Amino acid sequence: MPSPRSIEEKYVVALGCIGLGLVVLAYRYHRLKQSSSQQLLHQQALIDRSQHENEMLLKELHHRVKNNLQVVSSLLSLQERSMSNQEATAALRDGKGRVQSLALLHNNIYHTGQIAGVELRKYIEDLCRGILEAHQESEVIESEIYTDIESMILDLDSAIPLGLIANEIITSSLKSARDQKKEIQIQVSLREKDGQLRLVVQDNGVGMQEEEFRQVNVLGYKLIRIFSIKLDGTFRIMNRRGTSVVCHFKKYRKVTWAPEVQLS
Repeated sequence: MPSPRSIEEKYVVALGCIGLGLVVLAYRYHRLKQSSSQQLLHQQALIDRSQHENEMLLKELHHRVKNNLQVVSSLLSLQERSMSNQEATAALRDGKGRVQSLALLHNNIYHTGQIAGVELRKYIEDLCRGILEAHQESEVIESEIYTDIESMILDLDSAIPLGLIANEIITSSLKSARDQKKEIQIQVSLREKDGQLRLVVQDNGVGMQEEEFRQVNVLGYKLIRIFSIKLDGTFRIMNRRGTSVVCHFKKYRKVTWAPEVQLS
């Protein structure tokens, strides 16, 4: 029969073996966890690098699109200067304005570094400024545009039709100013309310109802209607001590601001 001391020694040896085994397992688990963490960090670094490279490529793509659109705008300007027919000249000028509104959008994306969308306030304010400057280059009549734009970022599919709609309405008001030979003040408001975007463009001209607006600016009216449908929207044109265009859009997508991407 084994002595109590012998049994105790066996227990001590067994516990020692178990403890040593636990230490070995803990060490191996720690090394495995450390190795997995390093692999995850390496994989995350590769993902971040790939994402950064993709963002740089997209940003450069927007820059090239903007440059190409500006070339098209310059060609339209050259063609406009060579035209003697006033109607054809006006059509080329309007086409150039639409191209410039698209170029401005891509320029906005390139300079802000926000690849996913367009900062709405800056884009619409720059758009209004560009339209006004183009108008005053060819007209001696001074006009002014005042803006009240809510700050938000929209994806491209929302911002492009919205910018083209605003371009058509504002351009129409300035055409009216040219025809009336008078200064025009234009108020542009764009805000979000109850899940909709509300665009209001109001001028202080003689004012037009919707049917008159359609007859005076046939293509512009069609474009407003087409792009409003794209945004699941409606619009009304009224004579309220000037022409007032009120648009409501339901289909648009806001995006979250991302860190600015710098060109290296």
